[in-house]
Amino acid sequence: MDSMGKSYNGDVENLGLSVHEDSLTPKQQAHALPHNSGVYLMRDGKGTVIYVGKAKDLHRRVTSYFLANRPPKTAALVAKIRHIDHIITGNEYEAEEVGSLKLKLNPTGEVKAGDVGYIITGIKAAVEVKVGDTITHQERPCAEAIAGFEVSVQNPGEALV
Repeated sequence: MDSMGKSYNGDVENLGLSVHEDSLTPKQQAHALPHNSGVYLMRDGKGTVIYVGKAKDLHRRVTSYFLANRPPKTAALVAKIRHIDHIITGNEYEAEEVGSLKLKLNPTGEVKAGDVGYIITGIKAAVEVKVGDTITHQERPCAEAIAGFEVSVQNPGEALV
């Protein structure tokens, strides 16, 4: 149990986490971590997870939070840490690419073959369109449907007639 009477064992043992002695400071807990790959969970005084990270070497990564000359944002996080849990994953993978996907509507006036795009229309009722309809410009209509288009069967019983 920690100083607030919260036991970490109940919520972490089933995950295979190694729980450190609560008498150790967060810095001492970081130095006690193994040199294995895994995931670490930083908790505040109430036991709430305030940060989750992953590392090839848990010891090296987590102790780096306690080095001098750290950024103010890291210092603020470290000031809140009261307990550090970890899960040894045994897996090491390199991230080939990391990024964020931000979907944004970008009106271009047309969508070309191969583009992934969107169309906003004034269609109000689903009965006005069918899956696979070819959409064209009113002033430049398409002579025929795109090759491979087939009228969908609305009622499977109709196809048997």
